Amino acid sequence: MHQKIYFRAPLLFLVFSTFTRLTLTLMNVWNQSIEWTQIPSILGIGFLFDLRPTLLLTLLFAIAVRFLPNFIQTRVQKTPLIEWLGFVVALFALSFQMFAEWIFWGDMECRFNFIAIDYLVYTHEVVNNILQSYPMKTYFSIMALIAGVGAYYVRKLPKSQQSVSAKSIVQIASLCFFSFLIPLQHWSKNNFAQELSENGTSNLVYAFFHNQLNYNQFYQTIDSTLIPQKISSYFPQNFSQRDQDPIARMIPAYGPKNNWNVVLITVESLSQEFLDKKPESWTPFISKLKEQSICFEDHYATGTRTVRGLEALALSVPPTPGSSILRRPNYGNLYNVSSVLKPLGYEMFFWYGGYGYFDNMNAFFEANGFTVRDRLHIPSEKIEHETIWGVSDEHLFDAFLEDIGSRKDPLKPFFSLIMTTSNHRPYTFPANRIEMAQGTREAAVRYTDWAIEQFFEKAKSTSWYENTLFIITADHCASSAGKMKLDPNKYLTPCIFTTPKNLQPKAIKTRTSQMDVIPSILGLLGISYESRFYGIDQIHSPIDRPVPLGTYQRLGFFGKNEMVILSPKKEVNAYQKNSHDFQEIPASKSSILENAISVYQSAYDRYSTGIMDEKEKL
Repeated sequence: MHQKIYFRAPLLFLVFSTFTRLTLTLMNVWNQSIEWTQIPSILGIGFLFDLRPTLLLTLLFAIAVRFLPNFIQTRVQKTPLIEWLGFVVALFALSFQMFAEWIFWGDMECRFNFIAIDYLVYTHEVVNNILQSYPMKTYFSIMALIAGVGAYYVRKLPKSQQSVSAKSIVQIASLCFFSFLIPLQHWSKNNFAQELSENGTSNLVYAFFHNQLNYNQFYQTIDSTLIPQKISSYFPQNFSQRDQDPIARMIPAYGPKNNWNVVLITVESLSQEFLDKKPESWTPFISKLKEQSICFEDHYATGTRTVRGLEALALSVPPTPGSSILRRPNYGNLYNVSSVLKPLGYEMFFWYGGYGYFDNMNAFFEANGFTVRDRLHIPSEKIEHETIWGVSDEHLFDAFLEDIGSRKDPLKPFFSLIMTTSNHRPYTFPANRIEMAQGTREAAVRYTDWAIEQFFEKAKSTSWYENTLFIITADHCASSAGKMKLDPNKYLTPCIFTTPKNLQPKAIKTRTSQMDVIPSILGLLGISYESRFYGIDQIHSPIDRPVPLGTYQRLGFFGKNEMVILSPKKEVNAYQKNSHDFQEIPASKSSILENAISVYQSAYDRYSTGIMDEKEKL
């Protein structure tokens, strides 16, 4: 018996996908991220992106109905309420995805990707953050209205019936197959236009199955036996390979040993542009402190997520494709800053204002020699304000001061990495702290600056303050999307080194990376050690060299006048910098391509083969 099917659900998917793209495109025209002349191309190519999942959905629908028992189909056809409820559910789901894509673009300026998969894993934090940041009751009411009214009118449309035979299923399957043969990967050099044309559902599914990528399988490689020779040019010191590690080398002490404590403050989403735009109103304290400190003037984060920043700061490694090492198997017992300082008698601490199970932060730092402190270690009666991401920065700093002051051996040196949370949506904090209205990024930046100033004032009364090296930097920038696939300006963050009376102010103008922070700290401490870090001491031996910039798939290598981007399917894009813009050039003309491959390939091999393990002897 031939079955009857109404192909309305796939068509509704196509309509919602097109409308979502159109609204996002108009918003980006308004924001001047794209030109209005690009609208036809975005919508046209976007239709082809949408066609793939639409045809696939049609195929699945056809197969399901073709083999659906007759009595079920008869029951549905004779019960209009069941059909109406089905359309209500479908329309609500499509409306929900549309709103979700709007919100995601507002935060990330891109369609669904690997970050959205993270959000699905950490639903508690993400859902509560959304509830605190957006009028979700209003949004859900609109979704329900669309679903209810839309289902009523969709049912009233003429019912075009079509028999679902084996032949029709084969025809739909053929169309679906050929749609995937259309080359649509990277049609535009404007990253906003490229992202807008893509389909969020397809991206989400792809990201779910590609959260980790085998570098050697998907990226451009070189002969592994050549890596030690190629990568040696990335470091200023001459060294010979030690055992299996291609980057192992001896680092001399650059001066007398300083038994300083170290407080490394990593500020959530602190872009350099906040210090450049309105330092007198957004970051008055940090900007003033910068003038009295050693400052990295051209400093870059390695990624766009907190876990990437923590990975680079703790391990001094470039990003590898897929998720951060913090969230991968075998994340413990790795060579990190604790490997150098703990044998010298340092106590190691990681402080986080939120719940450290998020992104596996607690487990990672505990497994790598740190004592972990998070929201669970801060009494609720001492908290005036918190969001789903964590307590306000002032409460985090107060808890840290109290904890350090209560140590059994106050004379023992310590290293503390403090990760803040206030500069994160919904951008709220305790009342009457600053003269700016809450709920904006600017206010959150100003509040964090205020909280750091209060921290320094309170630290002055401690016994350890005069003997402490303070570093203020960021985990990543406030936004990551740009017109290029990887926009270097979206990775530019501040990095400041200061002590109460021991350092002369100095501006380091060479290009630096988060990977360089720990080696530079160790240089200021006057420590000689066997290094297995990709970073170098940019204070005592500054050298301009390309810095790694990555997403979960694309791996950038940003030099003074060149940039290389490595992508899956062994794709390579090379660019020459002209004034403030980049001009794409043939990859064969890049002078830094082999250097980029050697850095990323060695980083992947060192982690995947266990060479990064602490037990590995140099």
